[in-house]
Amino acid sequence: MVSKVLINRLFDYGLGELYILHATSAGAMIGQLVQEKGRLILKDRAMLGGVSATQVRPCFDIGIVGAVCQQGGHKWESLTFVGPEQLKLEIDLSSTRVGLMRAATNSFSERLIDFCGSVYRGYQLMMDNHLLPVVLLKEVSLLDGTPALAVSNLRIAGIPFNVLAKLHSHLQALMERNLTLEVEDVDMDESDFETLFAQFTKD
Repeated sequence: MVSKVLINRLFDYGLGELYILHATSAGAMIGQLVQEKGRLILKDRAMLGGVSATQVRPCFDIGIVGAVCQQGGHKWESLTFVGPEQLKLEIDLSSTRVGLMRAATNSFSERLIDFCGSVYRGYQLMMDNHLLPVVLLKEVSLLDGTPALAVSNLRIAGIPFNVLAKLHSHLQALMERNLTLEVEDVDMDESDFETLFAQFTKD
């Protein structure tokens, strides 16, 4: 059971922008949280017509790639995304799947496996490495006890390619709206800064 307090808190920091995968005996859906008449509801975005809960079950069983939470003390104001090594999860760290998460990196040499940053940077890292992130209504905990919602990779589900392409398009638009690079948001030395921003600093 997911805490309503957790969902409400994460919604206050932007959970409503993210896509949530939910499965019941009636089938599977991808939706977004919206507020109607003073309460939060999961609004179906009509991406998974005819897809069964069985088809998306791998996302819940073996597809977790991290989690979203709200943490203070960071330079970003959005939700925080953390990789699986930051979570209390029972996973085989020698498995091929975990090896792929170790190999997934971004241009700043940050790895998915132990990532900690804004949810938008975390999502972009995953998408750059051909993962398709969706939030699950599955509560997990960080190593320090912070409550969070699990994030899974939709690509491991047995669903049609056109569904994956549609979600990818929606997520890419979300990244373009929200992902702005702030120098203080990443660790880089002076030479890294000169390399990345040389074209903007020339007289």
